[in-house]
Amino acid sequence: MMEHPIAERCSACSIGSCKTERFQVHGIHLSLFPFRKGRFEGHEQLSRHQSHKYNCKTVDATVTNCIRYAVEKHNVLVREQAGFRTREECAAQVIALVECVQRRWNKEMRPTYACFIELRKAFDRVPHEALFCNLESLGIRGRCLEFYRGLYRSSWTQVSSRISDTLSPAFPFCRGVRQGDPSSPLLFDLFINDLLEQCRPFGIRVVGLHESTMFGNTENRLPGLMFADDVVLLSPSRHCLEASMHKVSEYLTQLEMEVGASKYGVTVFRGCVDKVRWRQWQLQGKEIPVVEEYRYLGIDLNCNWDEGFTVRRQIQRYRQKLHIATPFLRNSRIPMDLRLRVVKSCLLPSLLWGSEWWGMHQLHAKRLSLVLNQTLRMVVGVHAKHTGVSIPALYTELGIPSVESLIAGRRAHLWAKGPSMRTWISQLCQWIPTFRKGSSAVGEIERSPRGSKALQRAVQQVIHHKWLTTGKMTQTNTWQEYCQYALQSGSAFLGDSSLHFPEYSKSLSWLMRIRVGGWSSCSRLARIGIFDEQWKTRCPCCLANVPETLSHLQQKRPVIMLSRMAAAPKKPINCQQVQLIAFLMGLGAMWLVKNT
Repeated sequence: MMEHPIAERCSACSIGSCKTERFQVHGIHLSLFPFRKGRFEGHEQLSRHQSHKYNCKTVDATVTNCIRYAVEKHNVLVREQAGFRTREECAAQVIALVECVQRRWNKEMRPTYACFIELRKAFDRVPHEALFCNLESLGIRGRCLEFYRGLYRSSWTQVSSRISDTLSPAFPFCRGVRQGDPSSPLLFDLFINDLLEQCRPFGIRVVGLHESTMFGNTENRLPGLMFADDVVLLSPSRHCLEASMHKVSEYLTQLEMEVGASKYGVTVFRGCVDKVRWRQWQLQGKEIPVVEEYRYLGIDLNCNWDEGFTVRRQIQRYRQKLHIATPFLRNSRIPMDLRLRVVKSCLLPSLLWGSEWWGMHQLHAKRLSLVLNQTLRMVVGVHAKHTGVSIPALYTELGIPSVESLIAGRRAHLWAKGPSMRTWISQLCQWIPTFRKGSSAVGEIERSPRGSKALQRAVQQVIHHKWLTTGKMTQTNTWQEYCQYALQSGSAFLGDSSLHFPEYSKSLSWLMRIRVGGWSSCSRLARIGIFDEQWKTRCPCCLANVPETLSHLQQKRPVIMLSRMAAAPKKPINCQQVQLIAFLMGLGAMWLVKNT
């Protein structure tokens, strides 16, 4: 039986082989060395087919990394493409779009016409022969190209039936990149690399950049932006936008690709949308609607370029996610540390998505803080309208920086990282950025280190420190008592205790409420008319003529609690539990252990 071409390639670098494969990409000689002799753990249980499958994916990833290095070194990919590229971000692509449109309006008072396009089943409709022709035209030839030809020539697929759990006979497929393959994202980027090349004469001129900065002696124009299969065309006028759409239609038809059925639209930024409604916009014979708002890479944009609109939409989607997670966050039987991790990993990133654009703005930060405060109150178990809670103490106890510091740090991170990127944002970030009027850390940012991560941490620390020291919420009595008794020293211990003592999860939640001021003392309940007036100046626990305050609880209540537990304990109490109770009340574990 004749062996598959891919099997021949894999055997060249299989385990125990001594053969070295050499490739050449754009004049760079790449050597693919064989694996070290020997057997890895569990190799005896692998069949010959599984061993070839393992070797195939490993070799494929190695060759793809070598090609990616050569492609990035020689700038093969256009600067308009940011999808599936290292060190590139969705937010950076949106910032590039915002910056180009804003500069054009601020300097020249001219609108920008845009057309948003998303390709329909783009990864499943890539013709293999057209892909190989594009790779060869980009300089990927020889053994490297034959490797991918053999990889796709030996690829087969099967169709499963929903009626009967049976599989059809295997058959080769001539379209689409391999799902789950390490090389598929890079091959797709190379396949549509020159999608906007014919639209360049109809693009917008980026204000502030020299004519020969980006493309040698050609005119410096931006035809659009791409993030994988998400494309946006940019033009200075309606006629230029029609010409760009016509060029894109011809290109996609030639490559046997189609635009999506619903995710497209034509709009005009900083202009009158009614002027484009009377025109009939078409792309591949499909009518394109005129929209006033569009969600591009997860960020809502409108024709007026209103940041407040984007923030309101972001908060609206966050509230929908918060409504789903509310039963989980309110369950006091679940350890608080687990609920807090869900907030940090799932909810908080969605709230801060796109803050690189509208960060360092006090009004936007205040709107986001209100919904995050509601979330953290759920975690602790405090009512949303409880006025005694200290917000700085709540953030300190849960170990979350302020929203102002988070969004400012993200904006500073992108500003420091932007010049090292390989897309349009690298040229745009070379201008000195204009900070927002609401920012209070301009001087600290200029004196901060230039590394992106280091700058982000420095900005977060500076703004968070100012938020804890000079904010209006720091003037409350609860926060002053929190700082007076140095309760922040036990905040980290409290978070870890919820996992170490899951049976005390509900009790730890109550202790957290006491520390942040989310509890109703007898003196407070007496002032609002629930208890008798005598409890305004008396403690119901020790019956002393002292109002029930946090300082009084720290002095008397732990000793009374321990004495009662020692007199008639329901469960045996050990030294570790004594330390836990003492530390949570702010007394210090060692002092209480020595005195009891």
